[in-house]
Amino acid sequence: MADEPEAQSAESNDDFIIQVRDVWKTYRMGDQEVHALRGVSLDVIRGEYLSIMGPSGSGKTTLFNMVGALDRPSRGNVSVNGVEMGSLSQAQIAYLRCHNIGYIFQSFNLIPVMTALDNVALPMVFSGMKKSEYEEKAAHKLSIVGLGERLHHNPYELSGGQQQRVAIARAMANDPDLILADEPTGNLDLNTGQEIIELLKRLQAESGVTTVTNTHDHKILVASDRVVDLRDGQVERVRNREEIDIQEGTIEGLDE
Repeated sequence: MADEPEAQSAESNDDFIIQVRDVWKTYRMGDQEVHALRGVSLDVIRGEYLSIMGPSGSGKTTLFNMVGALDRPSRGNVSVNGVEMGSLSQAQIAYLRCHNIGYIFQSFNLIPVMTALDNVALPMVFSGMKKSEYEEKAAHKLSIVGLGERLHHNPYELSGGQQQRVAIARAMANDPDLILADEPTGNLDLNTGQEIIELLKRLQAESGVTTVTNTHDHKILVASDRVVDLRDGQVERVRNREEIDIQEGTIEGLDE
């Protein structure tokens, strides 16, 4: 397809699905400049579960939006699968989002007048898949997340946890290389949130998809291979799985 972005292999490393290089993001508010990101550099390893954490105003949502091509840096560059996002046209970005990136949102973002099956099938429709193929595939994706008997239910007929499972199935619709989950447990109770975390980790392990989560929820530490801590628009530290001290009852969120 003409709009399919081409990998720029001279700048890429096959071990890394995402490469962030000296990214700055500056917003102007009246006469003042606000630096949401200040020189962030980060490599995301292909196939890992990475969590981005930090207090409000730390820049984690801005960084998340850069990786997902929902916004562009003021300076620096972001590459996904060896493709520099800043070099792409809007049509190429749309292609990348449809075929290579799956999105999960805090508010689910399901279309209320469409069934679970139709919501999951929608990205497949946009990718050009035939109806006979996408209906079968969407049903399979819903069965994987435990909703095989809820195919024809509308979102208002589903619980919050079930709606998020539909959103996860939709994110996996076109078998992306990368899943971006923005506060995926933010609107869920403790137990349901734990179920969603376990589901995301299982799907990541089974499919090999890279998962990047933007979150305040410390329960997600249990699923993470690495955690990036942001503060004041900069990477404060990056912790590997073995460096994360997880003790039930002592981490915020687990004892609430």
